[in-house]
Amino acid sequence: MRILHTSDWHLGRMLENKTRYAEQKHFIDEIGEIAEREKAEIILISGDVYDTSNPSAAAEEMFYNSAVKLAGEGERVVIATAGNHDSPDRLMAAAEILRPYGVFIIGRPGDKIPETIFGNYTVYTDENGAVVVDTGVEKAVTAALPYVSDKRIGEIIGEAGDDEENAVSYSDKVSELLAKLSEGFSEDTINLVSAHLYTVGGEESGSERSIQLGGSYSVRAEAFPAKAQYIALGHLHRPQTVPGLDKRAFYSGSPLAYSKDEAAYAKAVNMVNVKAGERAQVEKIPLSCIKPIEILKCDSIEEAIEKCRDESGRESYVYLEIKSDRTLSMEEIRAIKALKADIMDIRLILDGAETVLTEEREELSLKDSFIDFYKKSRLAEPDDELVELFMSVMGEGEEG
Repeated sequence: MRILHTSDWHLGRMLENKTRYAEQKHFIDEIGEIAEREKAEIILISGDVYDTSNPSAAAEEMFYNSAVKLAGEGERVVIATAGNHDSPDRLMAAAEILRPYGVFIIGRPGDKIPETIFGNYTVYTDENGAVVVDTGVEKAVTAALPYVSDKRIGEIIGEAGDDEENAVSYSDKVSELLAKLSEGFSEDTINLVSAHLYTVGGEESGSERSIQLGGSYSVRAEAFPAKAQYIALGHLHRPQTVPGLDKRAFYSGSPLAYSKDEAAYAKAVNMVNVKAGERAQVEKIPLSCIKPIEILKCDSIEEAIEKCRDESGRESYVYLEIKSDRTLSMEEIRAIKALKADIMDIRLILDGAETVLTEEREELSLKDSFIDFYKKSRLAEPDDELVELFMSVMGEGEEG
């Protein structure tokens, strides 16, 4: 059976104040092309479908339409699990509508899928809560474990007394959940795990939101079922193999760079070919990007202006770093921005000290300042209710 593994779509996420919808649509279309070309039978989306628990209508529409398109007319099954950015309730709200189209969503551990026939596939959850995809010839059993939310962390970590004990307890609890979900694994089935969590030894890229308040709760390698042939993970944005699991566990990474720290490495999906009782064969398939993030490092102001002129016709987001023995004038900043669109910031390194330079602009209103601050700190758009609450607290609520 052929499985395509992807995760961390973060639909609706922006870069600073720049929307990424066109780029997100591009990578989803490309994933669809890969799935068609590689004859994928199952697509696993391992969490963080959205960037916020309150996604925009545009983000939801993009997911619904894209997921149905990925499933095709019975060609493949799409299984999506909730991540720490997703609202399980919001994600599950469309589950019943999407199910006949071959899209199956697990928002919380224990969510059930009634037996559904889609094309040549029969899909259901077994008595252990795992998602079963039966073609009549092969049967894949997926222990699908969504992120377990902060609201349930007390029951997950128990009454441990300190952070170290809490982390051990969390890993043990995840191990228990996965052990239960994987009870249907056998030598005659294709045994998969799809989970959204942070593993010991995983490399962060800097754009992930901490998976728990007070520090990330790490899951140890021994928490995963020994019979799992492929472990599809979400949360970390850097594509990587998890150490200590005999090259069975992988983060596919986000399909799009969501910060300048992710600009240095390629994005990808994993294509997995696996038969019952055999070792999975994994191929990393790179994704293209219609508007990459770039860091331009220059040794002078003149070089920076020249590079921006050279790059003027190319679509990209630019973080400009300039070493100089003098400061930039506002005229030079404006000239740089006129030559190259979408400059995210300009960092001047003067005698070893780094300063972020921005062009002067009109003073923002209190409301716009709050929205600007929220977007930069939370990487999401505040909803209207939150903005109204802030304005009310500040005594500047709108009349009427």
